[in-house]
Amino acid sequence: MFCGQNAASFPQAGSFKWKQEGGRKVPFYSRVRDDPVFAFAGLYDIWSNPAGTTLSTYTIIPTVANSLMAPVHDRMPVILRQDDEMRWLSRDPLIVDDLHWILAPYPSKGMKAYPVSERVNNT
Repeated sequence: MFCGQNAASFPQAGSFKWKQEGGRKVPFYSRVRDDPVFAFAGLYDIWSNPAGTTLSTYTIIPTVANSLMAPVHDRMPVILRQDDEMRWLSRDPLIVDDLHWILAPYPSKGMKAYPVSERVNNT
C-alpha cells in the first residue's frame, strides 16, 4: 500500500522531450488534447541535512512512454487523469491495483506531440 502523505501534483500546460536524431537533439512538445491544464504525479519531502539546513525537494514520477511518445523518448512523466488526481493526493492508502492504474502511461489517443523550434534550447 502507498499512503499519499508526500504525494504532489504539478500543474502543466505541456512538456518538452528531446529526440536524438543523428548528432542533434530535436525538441518535441506534448500536451493533453482536451485539457489545457493537467498535472504530473510527483512526490515531495521537506528535510534537514546534517548541517541543519532545511531543504524542500520534489520529483516528477516517470513511467514508460506510450506509443505516441516512444519514438521520442523511452519514458515520460506520469500524467494524472482528472479522476485520479484527488486519489493520488489523498492521504488514504492506495492499493497496488490503484497504483498500477494511476502510474500507467497516459493513453496516446488523448495526447498530441509535435516537433518545435530548436530555439527552445537557447535561453
